[in-house]
Amino acid sequence: MSDIRQFGLWQKLLGGVSVFGMAGALLLAPAYAQAAGAADDEEIIVTARKKEERLQDVPATIAAVTADQISNAGARKLSDLSAMTSGLSYVGLGGSQTLISVRGDSNKIGSGETGTGVFIDGIFVSRGTQLGVGPVDVARVEFLKGPQSTLFGKNTIAGAINIITADPTWENYNEIEAGYGGSSENGENLWHAQFIASGPIVADKIAGRITIAHQQRDGYLYDSGTGVRGLGYDATYIRGKLLFHLADNVNWRVSASYRKDNAPRMEAAVPGSGTTVLQARPGIPAPIFPASIWESYSNFQGFARSRSASFTSDLSVETFIGTITALTNYQVNRQYFATDTDTTRYQVGASRVLDDGNTFSQELRLVGSSGRISWLGGLFYFRDDVKTTHQTVTFGPDSANYAGGVGFQDVNFPVSTTTKSVFAQIGYDVTEDFNITAGLRYSEDEKSGYVRLALLNLTGGLFREVVPATNRSATFRSTTGSITATYRLNDSALLYASYSTGNKAGGFAGVASPTTVQIPFDEAEVAATEIGIKSDWFDKRLRVNLSIFNNDYDNLQLAQAVPIAGVVQTITQNAAKARAYGADLEVRAFITPELEFNLSYTYLHARIDEYLFAPGVVLTDITPARNPDHSGVVGLTYTTALGDGELRLNGNVAFKSKYNNDIGRSAAGVVLLAPTPAYELFNAQISYAWDDYEISAYVKNITNEEYYVAQVIAIPGSFYYGSPGEPRTFEVTLKARF
Repeated sequence: MSDIRQFGLWQKLLGGVSVFGMAGALLLAPAYAQAAGAADDEEIIVTARKKEERLQDVPATIAAVTADQISNAGARKLSDLSAMTSGLSYVGLGGSQTLISVRGDSNKIGSGETGTGVFIDGIFVSRGTQLGVGPVDVARVEFLKGPQSTLFGKNTIAGAINIITADPTWENYNEIEAGYGGSSENGENLWHAQFIASGPIVADKIAGRITIAHQQRDGYLYDSGTGVRGLGYDATYIRGKLLFHLADNVNWRVSASYRKDNAPRMEAAVPGSGTTVLQARPGIPAPIFPASIWESYSNFQGFARSRSASFTSDLSVETFIGTITALTNYQVNRQYFATDTDTTRYQVGASRVLDDGNTFSQELRLVGSSGRISWLGGLFYFRDDVKTTHQTVTFGPDSANYAGGVGFQDVNFPVSTTTKSVFAQIGYDVTEDFNITAGLRYSEDEKSGYVRLALLNLTGGLFREVVPATNRSATFRSTTGSITATYRLNDSALLYASYSTGNKAGGFAGVASPTTVQIPFDEAEVAATEIGIKSDWFDKRLRVNLSIFNNDYDNLQLAQAVPIAGVVQTITQNAAKARAYGADLEVRAFITPELEFNLSYTYLHARIDEYLFAPGVVLTDITPARNPDHSGVVGLTYTTALGDGELRLNGNVAFKSKYNNDIGRSAAGVVLLAPTPAYELFNAQISYAWDDYEISAYVKNITNEEYYVAQVIAIPGSFYYGSPGEPRTFEVTLKARF
């Protein structure tokens, strides 16, 4: 607890509580985590175990954010949602460069696959392209902590995010909304608009839903000299969904979606991190750091342009042995992004990356029960066919490479993946109150592709082929499983204990030399235990959910930036041993019928215990990136009738203790960490709904706290990149239903 006292959180929380009382609940919390504020928690149904269950009946740490909560909080991106639950960090810089950190699993931002899988309507999201547009017209988003490999498979060693989009309705429903706002920095504007139409096409047989949305933000990272911006978005989303009721026992959902984003892109140099410009020529003056973390320097406008289209078929048939589901998906993804490699106004370098590919997945699943026995089993096939992953770095006259006659670096490194899995789970009610459920999954991941690295002279001709075109392939096989014991104390309290294993497939080293590119890094594995209680008290006026967990990792995958052929490259290594243990606590209390208190808190002790960092250098007791010891959200919600409508006042304080971002080394082998100081964010929201209309407004980061959500070591001990969090941001939205 000393870490919390160190950054004065208790004082700020107490001060916030006094503000609540004095201001008549102007800062009262959004209904986070366990869907607080819903009319009836019995109606909150999740699919965390591939079947519909009441949230409080799932023996695992899970938070569900509903459509109303997303709207009330003004969430436009997945990172907004991640701030609504403790113990989870989601960072996005545009394009495919996203990273999720949960329970000790993390990596250098923009490198490698995540250990927390994202799923949309049960479909694994392999590319950040599909996440360029935020949670549009969703029924709920489920955050599952702990290994989910048995049922979800792909890259869920630490957890899973399950996004469920809204289904067509059997009654006519139309909605239109529009919002406009801005931030405290650099005259930034933002706005969004959304249209939804849903209803029957053929009575009791076919229903349809169409969603059209656009979200735009100038970008709160800004260069006042050049007008270059970053950390904004310009995203459009279209989705059509049909629900066919083919027979009493047959339902078929078909959906097609299109997403595009043209986000302004600019990195930020962390002020005071050093005195060297990345890859600069000798004698170039030291970089100048702006006074504000929301101002940066760049000599050109970077961007992150992405396009994706997706088609999904979800057919379910009720039979005497259970529900058979056939889930099919095909996606086309393309992304092209450009960044200023040095993050200065010098003409040092610019990086451009094109990533083009498509994916196909097929899952067949059977879920059923009879008497005391329940069962779930299935087959899964996934193919990520990468057409190209191509990076070109152009060096300018202020670059050391340029001075040596090198004008360009050209890299190709596509890697395609084929995954095949079979899984099964059996549950048995030993007694009416005691259940044991066990599952097993076998997977094969085949990865193949090639790599080529060439340096070109100033006229564009071949200067030196550092790594000739080199084919590489590897197959990773794994068996994961889980066992969970559940005991129901009464209708309102559930005890559980679980043991589960998970894995994340290995891959190939980054571009280095003809020898090292052939060496794959190993798959990561975890063995996790968790015990917990889910409980409601005093006629459901008080909810307390508590879990205690321990994750033991083998071969945790960590990316490391090293200089190769005069250019910094990222390669992935395995840390032999790592461990994460802690506790998750969620509390909801109705102080009065109108006033509700919410708390979501995570204590996490995550450490890398054994990491062969460099020849002869073994690291111990190192904190992995973006895994703070303390994190959470606390606040209140006040709802009351007013005139012909309902008034809701919300507010919260979201907090994180200090955490490390990256691990780097100098020529002397010195380990360097980039710490982010602890921070607390105060947020508020007010809404008034009457008849078929609603007007709402929110303010995020009321105190305009300066903080970083991530940092990356570019030059050890000298130069860091940073991703600043949002400044004070507000928006007013009007919604109409007809």
